[in-house]
Amino acid sequence: MIGDLWERKIFNDIDIVMPVLQGLIEGYGDISDNMAFRAIMHAGTQLVGWYNRRPRTGPLKAPPEVIVAGLTIGRDLILKGWRKDKRGFEGGVLASLFSSSSKG
Repeated sequence: MIGDLWERKIFNDIDIVMPVLQGLIEGYGDISDNMAFRAIMHAGTQLVGWYNRRPRTGPLKAPPEVIVAGLTIGRDLILKGWRKDKRGFEGGVLASLFSSSSKG
């Protein structure tokens, strides 16, 4: 769901998605850092995979610079999640996936 919602924000510029995304994340409750990183990598994979799931005919649904930005965000989510780079999410919407206590 995180990846699907974020995809709608990036590629369709639907602003209401971010509060909905925040509410979804809050609904997870306390999860381990390991599970948070897994969710983040899955969201990144969703964003990277968007390009291959798009309609093959007709115009692109977003300008090329938006597509590249979305793919870059997806790549960065995967890499930061893989490296368990918790600091890389500070101040962002995904920061609330991590509990205040450091659980493994």
